[in-house]
Amino acid sequence: FSFMEAEASTVSKVEFRTLDQVKQEPVGILSINVIEASGVPSMDLNGYSDPYVIMKFGSKQLRSPTVKKSLHPVWNHEFKVLVNPDETKLDLVFEIWDWDKATSDDFIGSCVLNLAEYSHSNGTFDKTLPFVPKVSAKKLKKIKEPSELKLQISFATKEALVKQFWDGLVEYFDTDGNRTIDATEFSNLLIGIHSDPDVIEEEGEEAVFAAIDKDGDGEITSEELSQFMEEGSDLAQRLWQQQPKVMWRVFLAMHEGTNVGQMILDQWNIAPKLSVQEDNKKLYKEILVQVRETGKLEVELIPNYIRVAMKMMYSNGLGRATTNKVRKVLNSMTERQGRTYDHPNSVKEIPKFIEFHGINEEEMREPASSFKNFNEFFFRKLKEGARPVAEENNDGVAVSPADSRFHVFPTLAEAQTFWVKGTSFSISSLVRDDALALERLENSK
Repeated sequence: FSFMEAEASTVSKVEFRTLDQVKQEPVGILSINVIEASGVPSMDLNGYSDPYVIMKFGSKQLRSPTVKKSLHPVWNHEFKVLVNPDETKLDLVFEIWDWDKATSDDFIGSCVLNLAEYSHSNGTFDKTLPFVPKVSAKKLKKIKEPSELKLQISFATKEALVKQFWDGLVEYFDTDGNRTIDATEFSNLLIGIHSDPDVIEEEGEEAVFAAIDKDGDGEITSEELSQFMEEGSDLAQRLWQQQPKVMWRVFLAMHEGTNVGQMILDQWNIAPKLSVQEDNKKLYKEILVQVRETGKLEVELIPNYIRVAMKMMYSNGLGRATTNKVRKVLNSMTERQGRTYDHPNSVKEIPKFIEFHGINEEEMREPASSFKNFNEFFFRKLKEGARPVAEENNDGVAVSPADSRFHVFPTLAEAQTFWVKGTSFSISSLVRDDALALERLENSK
C-alpha cells in the first residue's frame, strides 16, 4: 500500500511514495487548481503555443494536460499533494511550457508561491501570479495581455480531514438518518471497511461495539468512532490496520459527488489492501463461474462495492438474507454509485472498465473518448451486425438482448431462487403469462 500524490482529473504524472519514504505523518493535503494563463507568447510558426504547466513542490513534480493552439489557455486542472511537517514553508514553483511534437518543448516562464501563508489553516484562496516570458524582445512586444497565471489554492489540515473522514463514514452507513450507527449498521460498516475478521471473531462484535460506544447508549457517533480509532489502542490498531493510510488515500482521490464510504468501497479508486493474487484467493470463496467454452472455473470479476453488498447479505450465518437495514444500505450504495457515474469525473473509469472486462472497442459505434460520463459509456450503442440475433424467427430460442454473464440453472424452479438487482423473480413475471409459466415449470422438472 502506498501513499499517492496525484492529479484529480486527467492524470499526466503520478508520484508514488512508499511508507518507508514517508518519515512523518502529513499535516494536511494541498489542492492547487491551475485555472488559466494570460499573456502567453507565440512559440510556434502558426502564431500560437501549446501550453502546459509543471508544478514543482519539493521532490514532487506534477504536470497538467496540454492546451493546443492557445495564447490564453484554460486548464481548470487540479493537483493534490500530501504536505509533510518539513514542507510547510517550501516554495511552489509553476513552470509554463510549450509542447512540441518533433523537437524539445520550449520553456515559456515561471512563477513562485510560498506555501507558508496557506499551510496552517483550512480555506480556499484565489491567487494571480505574474510571470515574465523568456522570449525575445520582439515577441514580448506582441503580447497583448498581462502575463499571469491564475490559481485557486485550498489546504485541508489533518484535524479537519480526520473529522470529515469519520463523519463521512458514519453518514454512509447510517441508514435511518439519525447520524449514528446502531448494531446492525455497525455490522455493515465493519464489512465495508474490510476490518480484520479474525479480530472480530476473537473479541466478539458486541464487545467491539461496546468499546467504541463510550456512553453505552447503543448508538455510535462519529465522535466516538473517531476517538476510539485515533487513540490508537491495541484493539483499534488490530481492527483496521490500514485506516491511517486509507484516510489519506481517500482524500487524495476524492472528487465532487463522492463520499468517504463510497471511496473506500470503490475498487477502481482505492486499491485493495491485499495483493491481486491474495485478493483473487478471497474471491474464489465468493463467486466462481464455469466457462462453457473451456469448461474451466473462473473468478467472477465484480466491483468491490457489489462484493461488499454480497457479504452483507450472506454474513449472517443463515445464508442469503436482507433486513430492512441491509436493504437500505444496498439501495444507498446503488444510488450513490449511479450519481458518481453520472459525474464528468467518472470518464476516467472508462479505460479501466474496458481493460477490466476485455471489451472490444472495434464493436462500439462511438469511440470511448466521446462519452461525457461513465453511465453514457455503460449503455453505449454497438455497430450494425456486432450482435446478430440467433434464429430470429424461432420462438423456441431465447436471446439475451445485452452483453452479460449467462448463468444456467438445472431447472426453472431453481432459477426462481436467484435474485436480480436484489429482487427475486418468478417465471410468470419473466414471460408475463401465468399459464405458460406453469406449463414450463412442469416440463422443467
